[in-house]
Amino acid sequence: SNHEIHDFGAEWHLMDKFSRAKNRCETVVYPNSIPAGTRPVLMLQPEYLTNDCIADDGSIARLIGGTNNTFNRTDTRTRDLSYAPGLSRAETLNDLFRLTYQWLFQYDENWTPNLNSSARVVPDYDAQELIIPETTIDLKEHVSLSWLAATSETASDILIVSGTQNQTGMYQDDYGVLKAMDIEQGLANSGREGTTKAAVSIPEYATQTWDISDAVSDPYVLAFTVPESVDADAVTLGILANENWAPIVDTTCIVDSSWEESYLTTTPSRAASCDESALVGFDTETNTFWAVLQKDAELALLAL
Repeated sequence: SNHEIHDFGAEWHLMDKFSRAKNRCETVVYPNSIPAGTRPVLMLQPEYLTNDCIADDGSIARLIGGTNNTFNRTDTRTRDLSYAPGLSRAETLNDLFRLTYQWLFQYDENWTPNLNSSARVVPDYDAQELIIPETTIDLKEHVSLSWLAATSETASDILIVSGTQNQTGMYQDDYGVLKAMDIEQGLANSGREGTTKAAVSIPEYATQTWDISDAVSDPYVLAFTVPESVDADAVTLGILANENWAPIVDTTCIVDSSWEESYLTTTPSRAASCDESALVGFDTETNTFWAVLQKDAELALLAL
């Protein structure tokens, strides 16, 4: 109830957020802790890479670079499943085991790897129960690219990038007690083939807190292709900040080049006055702006 008699004092913290529109494209970005040998399977990619996402006005956006190095980790608790002959669909433990893999799990195979332990369920014949062992799970990111209609302030439809800032390197156990992901290992058998998830190095900017109001995402690269109906020489890439539109960088700081993966570690040559500016470039062959970002954002083309 919102009645005033139920008011109480509380210190509120932002723990989750997302924005999306009807015209959108979505992807799952896996944590960089996934063993390299399993990454090609089922597109378990830890990189910020997507297909083209097309706006109603013909603008095209896509993610073209960056790696998910900042992710949350959580421990689960051991659970059990039981059956009651005559009441449950399962009449025996073998029935329950079969139904579990039919409806809840898949067998751990090379083409369907379990990233959180190969022991998905274990039969306990003495207790006539199925045991779901405790394990450690590294969380994925759900990232979306959404399009809104242009406004009088923009020269194109508006792109919303959402889902890059919701994880901060937090690690909690099954009771919510904080752990240090860069120091403490995961639970036993939490990796494939009976291994244990190792402690992982997390970036310096990872806040390791549930409050995401000041969270910083891993650097990712966004490409924004100018639609054919717009003169590419008459626009620049803009970003919405504090409800106002402005160019991400001054036009003199835009790199005249297509995107190169090496730019994530070695910034291309720019004027000294651009050192504190975001890294933005323009590929003249494809009329595509690209930008390295570290937050969710609303972007659009702006008239010069």
